[in-house]
Amino acid sequence: MSYVSTLRRGRGRFGFTLVELLVVIGIIAVLISMLLPALNRAREQARSTKCLSNVRQLAIATIQYCNSNKGVFPLQGSSGGGANWIAWDQVPNEDNIADPSYIDNSALQPYLGPRADALKAVLRCESDDVNVRPRQVEPKLYRYSYSMNTALTRPDRFKGEPFYYTGPAGNKPLRIAQVRNSSDKIMFVEEDSKTLDDGSWSPYILDMTTSPPKFMNPATGGPMAAFDPASTSSIANQLADRHEAAKDKYNPMGRSNVSFVDGHAEFYSRVDAGMQQHTDPLYR
Repeated sequence: MSYVSTLRRGRGRFGFTLVELLVVIGIIAVLISMLLPALNRAREQARSTKCLSNVRQLAIATIQYCNSNKGVFPLQGSSGGGANWIAWDQVPNEDNIADPSYIDNSALQPYLGPRADALKAVLRCESDDVNVRPRQVEPKLYRYSYSMNTALTRPDRFKGEPFYYTGPAGNKPLRIAQVRNSSDKIMFVEEDSKTLDDGSWSPYILDMTTSPPKFMNPATGGPMAAFDPASTSSIANQLADRHEAAKDKYNPMGRSNVSFVDGHAEFYSRVDAGMQQHTDPLYR
């Protein structure tokens, strides 16, 4: 036997057959399919953590704003600037640095620090497509992810039972010192994109005696449509559940990032957000 043929036979011992290659590729594909969901969950968890930090920053900035403004909360976040906690309007107005709706004119900007695009990043969740808002159409879209509890900024909207506000009508926010049990009272929420259309979160009361639970309007006592943007009835401003990995019996409706009047933030249940003791600032 020649040296060349011996060398060729020796080299052949180190090769792979087509079947062996297919088996290896199949194993790699299975491993990737098992790892991808875990990687996606980890990525979403990181986004949720960053989002939680954002709503906490908003709460801390609001407390600082109140300390500088005789304890009064900023306004609800309608379009425009002024005392509204966030400045926004339709494009191209909100991108015009000379327009009152430009983001730097937000009442909370001096207490948050960043400006322009850096400020916009604090007000947006990376998992939220801010250019898709079912309840709005271009060019007037609310291109941010968070909204503020309207019971703090416009308490006169909740003069009816069961809310406890009995003060005058008109756009007159409460003072932070009036809020009872501040660690239990919601200030900012990451709102569901299906209902998000401005910087105001109108709290609802959740009737858990029905299946599915009913969303009740605390100002009227009547039912509210939960998600249907085409509905002519009031729409419950729902919390987002985009970060929820798996719903269970303890969180059947999912959870979202929420901050409270005392400045802390939590990954919070939609069910708990529908309890009056967490949304009514004067709840006894």
